[in-house]
Amino acid sequence: MKQLLIISSSADSECDSIHRHLVKNKVSFFRLNADRFHDRYAIEIDPGHSTFKLTHRKTGASITESTVGAVWWSRYALPGNTHQMFEPHLREFIDEEYYSTLIAILSCLPDTIPVLNHPIKHYIAGHKAYQQKVAVQCGFALPNQVIANSAASYLNKPWHTNAVYKPVSNSQYITKNKQQFFATVRKIDKPLLAAIRLNKIELHIHHFQEQIEGMEEYRVTVFGDCVMAFRIDGAKGFDWRLSLNDLHYTHIPNFPVAQNCLAYMKAMDILFGCFDIIRSKQNGYYFLECNAPGYFLFLDPKGKHNMAKQFTSYLIALTMQNNETPVN
Repeated sequence: MKQLLIISSSADSECDSIHRHLVKNKVSFFRLNADRFHDRYAIEIDPGHSTFKLTHRKTGASITESTVGAVWWSRYALPGNTHQMFEPHLREFIDEEYYSTLIAILSCLPDTIPVLNHPIKHYIAGHKAYQQKVAVQCGFALPNQVIANSAASYLNKPWHTNAVYKPVSNSQYITKNKQQFFATVRKIDKPLLAAIRLNKIELHIHHFQEQIEGMEEYRVTVFGDCVMAFRIDGAKGFDWRLSLNDLHYTHIPNFPVAQNCLAYMKAMDILFGCFDIIRSKQNGYYFLECNAPGYFLFLDPKGKHNMAKQFTSYLIALTMQNNETPVN
């Protein structure tokens, strides 16, 4: 019987939820919490012969390259107490070592083994500029936008008085004091626009985008042939992520651009993605970005729409398709 290999962290609540469903369905799986590499697992990898064995030190449970039917890369995290385990200047080195070890595990698997959220594929799929290109190819409409490092390149756009700016790629950064911050989307209001016009702000490189006057925003989760769209209700301001505690979500069956989402997944060659889409006052649907991977179970916290169950069934189907014997 093939096993599902889950790569996660011990603080991954979404994985915990799916974990419970897998246990209920009596699915054979091995969960590797990367933040406990150092104390909970015995790891042996032979890249030259494409073999590995992972063993849980306490339970004795193990998995090898020959027993893996599918992989779900859920979350990756370093141990929370690395500041106590390692010298400060070694943290980045250890992070790279842990991450590369996980890549080594995946590299031992045949290409026929499906990997949900493969980090190499998602490195490419995560770049926003590339996302825009693929989205257009898949029939999506996009807001007007420009990536630039000069005020003139932005100010000469007819939509510059109704715009937002955001990071070109990564939305998080680490300060010199090792504090983590998130660079969120920000509206260019009148004071900020005036400062840009007067050259009181030095521009580095920014992704400027026309703000679509939207009626509704959607979070659309796609895995396999399943497209689950939810309207985001109760947002205060233009970025719903800034008011998470005030939100509720409405399931939208037969989402109008579902086929565009499926085409995008195929073009990107990914198995899971969370789309941010907005509907304008003119009833046009605009692609903003696709988070691959992204959080999704918060959309159905009480399980009313069986989101966790459907995702679990998808993981089981991926794993079972590589069984050598039929499954009743």
